[in-house]
Amino acid sequence: MSSSGVRKPTYTTILPESPTSEYQDCLPCRIIGSGVLGTTGVYAPLAARKSAPVSVMGQRE
Repeated sequence: MSSSGVRKPTYTTILPESPTSEYQDCLPCRIIGSGVLGTTGVYAPLAARKSAPVSVMGQRE
C-alpha cells in the first residue's frame, strides 16, 4: 500500500453572516438606550444602599 493513493479529508468552516448587516440601531435609539442603562446602573446601588440594614456600631452621628 502506498501513501500516495490516500487522500486526506479537507474541512472548511462555514461562518454565519454578521447580524449587523440586516439591522442597525439609529443614533437616537443608541443615545436613549445608553442613558437608560446608565441611569439604572446608578440607581441600583443607591436603592440597595438605602434598604440595607444598619448596625448600631456602623452609625455615625
